[in-house]
Amino acid sequence: MRGVIMLLMTAAVLQGVVKSSASEPAPPKRAILLVIDGLHHQAPDRLGLPCFKRLAAEGTWFRRAHLLQPYHPTTGDWAALHNSSLPNPVMLAGTLFIRPNQKLIQDCFFPSQLTAQVANCTDYSSINRSNSFSMLVNTTDAAAIDHAMELLDRHDIRFMRIHLQDTGAGGWTCHRTKENVPWRRNIWAEGSPYVAAARNADQLVGQFVQRLEQTAKMADTLLVLTADHGNAPSGAHPPNCEEAWITPLVFVGPGIAKGRVLDYAEHIDIAPTICRLMRVEPPNVDGAAGRVLREVMAGEPPPTVEPRQRLRELNLLLSRYAAIQAKMLLASRDNPALETEVNLAERKFFGLHRITEWPQAGSLDNLITVNEEVLRTLEAELDAAGRPVVALDRYYNHETRDGKPYHYAWEDTTPAGYSELEKLIQGLGAKTVSIDRPASKESLAGVSLYMIVAPNTPEKVKQPNTIEPDAVEAIADWVRGGGVLVLFNNGKGYAEFEHMNQLAGRFGIRFNEDTRFGLDADPAKLQMHSFPDHPFFQGVKKLHMRSICTLAIEPPARTVYAFQGDNIMAVCTHGKGTVFALGDPWGYNEYIGAFDNRTGLANVFRWLLARAQVR
Repeated sequence: MRGVIMLLMTAAVLQGVVKSSASEPAPPKRAILLVIDGLHHQAPDRLGLPCFKRLAAEGTWFRRAHLLQPYHPTTGDWAALHNSSLPNPVMLAGTLFIRPNQKLIQDCFFPSQLTAQVANCTDYSSINRSNSFSMLVNTTDAAAIDHAMELLDRHDIRFMRIHLQDTGAGGWTCHRTKENVPWRRNIWAEGSPYVAAARNADQLVGQFVQRLEQTAKMADTLLVLTADHGNAPSGAHPPNCEEAWITPLVFVGPGIAKGRVLDYAEHIDIAPTICRLMRVEPPNVDGAAGRVLREVMAGEPPPTVEPRQRLRELNLLLSRYAAIQAKMLLASRDNPALETEVNLAERKFFGLHRITEWPQAGSLDNLITVNEEVLRTLEAELDAAGRPVVALDRYYNHETRDGKPYHYAWEDTTPAGYSELEKLIQGLGAKTVSIDRPASKESLAGVSLYMIVAPNTPEKVKQPNTIEPDAVEAIADWVRGGGVLVLFNNGKGYAEFEHMNQLAGRFGIRFNEDTRFGLDADPAKLQMHSFPDHPFFQGVKKLHMRSICTLAIEPPARTVYAFQGDNIMAVCTHGKGTVFALGDPWGYNEYIGAFDNRTGLANVFRWLLARAQVR
């Protein structure tokens, strides 16, 4: 009797599966994961890759697909499991928790269905299990595509992974070359082997798709096009370079929404999404597994809420850890206790070197939480050891929105905020704070660098606070003793000038009540260039600023940069201290990424922090 009941229950389950399947379109006959090694997420636009763009228009394109930092250990526990960089097994497993003999996406099809891996590099042998056919040979992208097409012609393959290595190798060549060529440490330069390889890969992708169309396979093929990592602009994929964490990602084929462009996905989402579309169970469903990207599916609406960027959060924590670890070890020459704290943290922080231990965290969320706690402890230790303190004025400029700091505030993540600038300054080793009271000897105690940005006018706030004479004297005394003062103003009508100039005038600087490059300016003219030989402009070709005021300069101040006859930047040495002035609230979120602004800001604040005394 029990056997009969079990048989009936099984039949009911199978009937439910049949009904579910009948209500949905048939799955694709095959899935092909095509990986272009090292393809930068901006390459499709910067290089105008026509085949990529065509596929993107026919499917769904994620402009930024984040992956785990592309670390590539060759010794230790990881090397005992895999001979590739971290992102490749993570992509195929669909989870950050990597274990021995772990199920990969091809295991979801093999052995009942045919699978294949085609790679023109031998570094992917450890992820070559459960493949009916494989090619792992150090050869060309063209040879890999030819082999893949031959396999598809001869066999009814259900899942195939193709890896084209030459683009990543081109980026590596840009990094490694010793020749005096334009593309040395610049993947985008004229003659770059990276550019040539990326364009060649794109052409080969086009030939591959054309062959699928000629053999009537494209219509029932799910094609996923991405990269295993991005590339640093200088070449290669250093783990702490954010551009190495990001790739483009395209889904195209049956059931995929057409012409949809989205901003963010994660590489751990690729395997679950392919499996959902192919109607098979995903390889892993643990606490660090990715999600199904339902937004790629035809009939599903695009997301109305931006998904939490957990993988980017984790990468940022890993980078912060690497930076603070290095700083503490350097500082330990004078304070040996810091090295002890670093060694203790090493046992708790889930770093890349401990990736095989990550499953102990239980979930990605818990892993992030643990790492955040360890970082807070280390940062507190380093603060106590004496980091420079960058204080942002929130008294003379104190706008709020919905009761929260707004406009040139660290906490403000809107386009008008300084949240990205804060990250940049913290990345340079400084601690950031805000001061919401008048400048005085007491309020500036312990501050290394003090920023005043575009003091409010009555049009901005009901009761603006102005820089009074006693504050001017306190600031001047503080600078004389070794403080660094940064004065960012704004164009006429956007900031208070009279009292700001009473302060700036103590250092030979005056903000002119004018406006250059206003809101109605030709965007093509909002590109400052022709920079002098100064540390501020190292690696800078263009800067973006708008609605700025110019400067009048007299000794002891000196002009650092003038553009089209106007003084734009000035510095002044006052006693032991330094003053920097600019007629723009440069660095707010909206424009920090424009042209070379981020590089220029890093140069300026690095130079200023080098002159700041830890108080």
